[in-house]
Amino acid sequence: MRARDIDDWPACIPDAHPGYISWERHQENLKILKANGHGFEAARASIPREGPALLQGRAVCGQCGSHHRVRYAARRGRQEAWYSCTRSRIYRGEPMCQSIAGRPVDQAIGMLQSVKSSLRHTVPKPDAPRRESPCRLQSTFTLMQRQHAACS
Repeated sequence: MRARDIDDWPACIPDAHPGYISWERHQENLKILKANGHGFEAARASIPREGPALLQGRAVCGQCGSHHRVRYAARRGRQEAWYSCTRSRIYRGEPMCQSIAGRPVDQAIGMLQSVKSSLRHTVPKPDAPRRESPCRLQSTFTLMQRQHAACS
């Protein structure tokens, strides 16, 4: 099963149900996602190679925009990953753009993944009714009264 293009949908009724974002914002987000995905086709088409690096084929150089290559070096008795941008060196004989140690990058990615999974368990489901504390409801009500009084 493949995702259909919006032009191939049998029907589309925008705003038929209340959403978290407007239909227009959703369309803008889709355009941004599509634009961000350009240039990754080659990385998506190939499988990751051997090694523990988390961003193989995904890390992009902030200076020239090419994909970082992962190289491994045996240091202190263990294999260490390095994300390196070698495009300028290979194609133009210039110095390498940048090289970043993989361990701190992979640790940050690991932290993001753990935050994402913990948020998945703490954020209420959209269908779940929200319970407001009486104090919060009272403060919201008081604020609304003040705003109404200021407008009158």
